[in-house]
Amino acid sequence: MSISIKNLTHIYHRGTPLEVAALSDVSLEIPGGSWTSIVGHTGSGKSTLAQHMNALLLPDMGEVVVDDLSVSSKKDLREIRRKVGLVFQYPEQQLFAETVKDELSFGPKNWGMTDNLDDLSEKVLDQVGLDRTYLDRSPFKLSGGEKRRVAIASVLAVSPSYLVLDEPTAGLDASGRGYLLKLLNKINNSGTAVVMVTHDLEIALDMSDRIIALQLGKVAHSGSPRDTVLYMSSNPVPGLLLPSIADLWVKLSKYGMEIPFSCDPSTMAKNIDEKRRGTKK
Repeated sequence: MSISIKNLTHIYHRGTPLEVAALSDVSLEIPGGSWTSIVGHTGSGKSTLAQHMNALLLPDMGEVVVDDLSVSSKKDLREIRRKVGLVFQYPEQQLFAETVKDELSFGPKNWGMTDNLDDLSEKVLDQVGLDRTYLDRSPFKLSGGEKRRVAIASVLAVSPSYLVLDEPTAGLDASGRGYLLKLLNKINNSGTAVVMVTHDLEIALDMSDRIIALQLGKVAHSGSPRDTVLYMSSNPVPGLLLPSIADLWVKLSKYGMEIPFSCDPSTMAKNIDEKRRGTKK
C-alpha cells in the first residue's frame, strides 16, 4: 500500500504569459504507515505536490496512484479523497461549523458514515488530546492550539490511511510545536501514514522515516534522515540549512567516528559518549 507518483508535472496558468511549471517530472513513493517529510524552499512545489496526493489538484502530465486507485479514473476520486486526508497550513482557518460536534460530523456524513457519530466524535477528540466537553463548544472560541487540533480531528473522522499536512507547525511556539509533533507521532504509530510538508529540516530529520527534498519543482534528493544529512553536507539545497547537530555528526564521521545519527542533542551526546567509551576499551 502506498501513494505512487510517476512523472508528475503540474503547470499553473497554462497558455498565458504567467505560465509556470510548479512540478516537473516528479516521481516518488510514499509507503503506507510511514512518516515522510517533504522539504524545500518557498516556491519549490511542496504544497502543489501535497494537493496532488488527494486529487485536490490533478496532474497535467504523469500519474498519481493511491493504493491501486488512480486519480485519472473518475470513479476512484471519491475514495482517494477519503483515503488521503489533507490538512492545510493554518488548518484552524478550515473551521466553519457552529459546534465542534458539527465540525467533526461533517466529513463522516458526506461519506455516509452516519452510525454512532457521537462515539466517533469522542474517539477522534481523544486522538488529538481533547475530551467530550468540547463537543458543544464553538470552535471559534477555542484557543489557537485547540482549533488546530479540532481541524486535524475533523480530517481523522473519516479514517484516512494517509494524513498529509502542509506546514503543520507554522505559527506555533515551542511548546505547541512539541505537543503537535507528539500527537502526530501517536497518529503515525497507530498505523496512519504521515506526510509532512515543512521548511524546517531539523523537525524533518528528527521525525521522519524518509525525507524528500524539492528544488524548483523537481526532486533534488530522497532518502533516510542519515542519507539526507550526508547528501546535503556536500550538495546544499537552497533554502535548507543542516542543523548544527547534524553538521557536528558529519564532521565526526569525517574523522572516523562512526556513530548512530540523531537530531536530538541529548541522544547524540549519549551516542558520542558510548562511542568514546567503546574506543577506550
